[in-house]
Formats: sequence, structure tokens, C-alpha cells
Amino acid sequence: MATLSGGERTRLQLARLFLENVNLYILDEPTNHLDIDAIEWLEDFISQTKKTVLMIGHDRQFIENCANEVWYLNHGLLDSFSGNYSFFEEQLKKRYQASVVRYQEQKRKIHQLQASAVKARSVADKMENFKETRSIKKNGGICKRDEGSASAKANPMKKMNTAKVIERRLQNIVEDLKRPQVERKLNLKFFEKDFAKNSVYIETRDLAMVYDRPIFSHINFTIRRGEKIAIVGPNGAGKTTLLQILNRDLYATHGKLWMPDNLRILLLEQELSQIEQDSVAKALESQTKEQRVAMYNLMAYLGIRGLDVQSSLCELSLGQQRKIQLSQALLAAHDLLILDEPTNHFDIKSRQAIEEALDAYRGTLIFTCHDRHLVSTLADKVFDIASGEYYDCYESYRDTLHTKNRIKKT
Repeated sequence: MATLSGGERTRLQLARLFLENVNLYILDEPTNHLDIDAIEWLEDFISQTKKTVLMIGHDRQFIENCANEVWYLNHGLLDSFSGNYSFFEEQLKKRYQASVVRYQEQKRKIHQLQASAVKARSVADKMENFKETRSIKKNGGICKRDEGSASAKANPMKKMNTAKVIERRLQNIVEDLKRPQVERKLNLKFFEKDFAKNSVYIETRDLAMVYDRPIFSHINFTIRRGEKIAIVGPNGAGKTTLLQILNRDLYATHGKLWMPDNLRILLLEQELSQIEQDSVAKALESQTKEQRVAMYNLMAYLGIRGLDVQSSLCELSLGQQRKIQLSQALLAAHDLLILDEPTNHFDIKSRQAIEEALDAYRGTLIFTCHDRHLVSTLADKVFDIASGEYYDCYESYRDTLHTKNRIKKT
């Protein structure tokens, strides 16, 4: 087991589990470390099994293809939605829109009740003042012209009670008032930077890597300024090794790699780098005010707020650490950004924020990823390291992969 990769260990554990004679499978993040081919195999198994499957997952496409019911745990409350992930998203949007309408109606009602309460108190005060000035005592009695004022004495009290009833209703509505959470907008000015003017950033010819066995060979591609390239392939195909070669951390055993001498490259590896004891705020002290503002805003957009900023970096969760490092990477001075599995340790909401941030990024991007939704949404081109083939979009790669799998089965 120690010599197996994370994906191979996950496959072995799943194979053992599915051989058990049980009625219920409980899967906690079953797609972690699995490549696209293995994820689709797992989808087929879950879709065909007659047994009940309860699973926790952050892979939207996986949930879309497998689930016929979605349970949503939010702020300690568990809601159930009959349908797949698309239906769940649609229902959440409808709930949000309904909450916005309800909030606006409550605000209008509050303004109406406030005006009514003020008016009722004002009328009661005027009636009380009027009675006091009209109640003229003579020999301990009431003037004849004011005999009717005693029966009218109840009117100010009635108006005051009306005002109190309105104010109680107002208080109940105010206590129940909940502002719908407004989605934070991404400030695109973060990404207005100067990049190297070269039209071609990287070009490879017959690139190959061999350790005790061949890792990959005949890698040929050209990466141009502004492109977003996804590198896909099965576990063990050498995706991370290729990224390290592009970052000049390793040298290929065969072939040629060309890039401009002035090209600035930043690699964010799959495994988190050493996290220091300093807080996020202290780590940013050396930056300019403009850089700190941009960093804080981007981190807030990705979900790092409040006390998290004052916490020691090593005390934060893996997802929070990853968000901070990704924020630093997006704002750093470089021409080419290389990301190895950028959505690792992220929940669905965070993945959506990452997608939008990377989509807004104006530099050149190379990334490896097994999240099919991210690849299909973000990538301009897809490079399959196993076959050495380029695809104009993820759909073309997926169709080719399915065709190859059908041929294998026959």
C-alpha cells in the first residue's frame, strides 16, 4: 500500500468495499485522487447498483451523474431535494429569489408600520393635550360645555394602545428580518498586470521523461500568451512531473523545451508548501497598501474573512491555506501561472469562486485537474498527456475517451 499513489489506494479501497455483502454503501469524498477515467467508472457502478449509496462529495459533475436525491447541510439544518445537482441548484436559486422578495416586502411593511405607529402616538398626544386645555374646573366640577370630555377621555388611551400594538408587530417583523446574503463580486482590477509580450510562451519537441521506467514520451505542444490549458490523463501518467519540467525544477531526459529567457513562471504545487507561524496579516506587512487591499479583497471573495486573517497560517484548515496561497499566486508578478490540482481541499462554493477568479485571470494558465466541471468551464484547450493529443475543448476529449473505453470493452 505504501508504494501506491493516492488514486491507486482509493481504487483498491473502493474495490474492497464493493465486494462486501451489504445493503448500504457510505462513501466519504470517493472521487478524491481519482483520475477522470476512474471517476466515470465509479459513476457507472453507482448508477447501476441496486443498493443504497450515501455519499459526501464536492465534485459537481459526479453528483449530477449519480445522485437522485441531494441532502444539503447548511448552518446546522439539513434539507432534502429530490433530483440531481442541477435540480438542487435551481431550487436554491428559487429559494434565494424568494428570500429577496420576502426581505423587500418585510422592509416595506416595517416602513408602513413605523409610519402608522408614529401617527397613532401623535394623534394620542394631541387628544391628550386637547383634553387638558379644555378641562376647565369650576367649584370642583366640570364646565357644562366640557361634560362630553369625560366620555372622550378613553380616546387617547385607545390610540395609545393602537400604537403599542403596531409597535409590537413591528418588533416581531424586525426580529424575523434576515438580509439575503449578497454574492461578493470579483474586482477584475486585481488582474490588470503587465505580461511578457511574446506571442509564444512555451514550445516542446518530443519531450520525454524516464526514471526507472518511461513516464511519458513524444510530448509536443505550443502554449501562446493568454491561453488557459488543462493537462489531463490517468494517475501516474506524469502530469505533475511535466509541470515541474515546465517550471525548470526538473530536466527532461529527452527532447527540447523552449521558452523566452524573460518569462516569469509561478508554480503552485498540489502539495502545500511549508506554512509559517505568522498570521496572514503579518505575512502581508511587507506588501504595499494597494497590494494588501487587493489581497484582502481576493481572500474575502474566496471565503477568508474576519478572524481567519489574524490566525496563524498553520492553524488554518488545508482549504483556507490553499485559498491564501492561490490568492498570492493570482496577484504575484508573473507571466505564466501553473497550478497542480487547484481545487483540492475545496467545497463546492469555494470551487465556484475559484473558477470565477481563474476565469477573470488575464495571464497564461496551465493546470492539471480531475474536476471535469472546472476543465470544461475554464480550459481553452485540453492536452491529454497519455496520448499526446490536443483537443479544442473538454467535450472533444471526453468523446474520444468514451470511444476508447468502448473499444476496450469490446
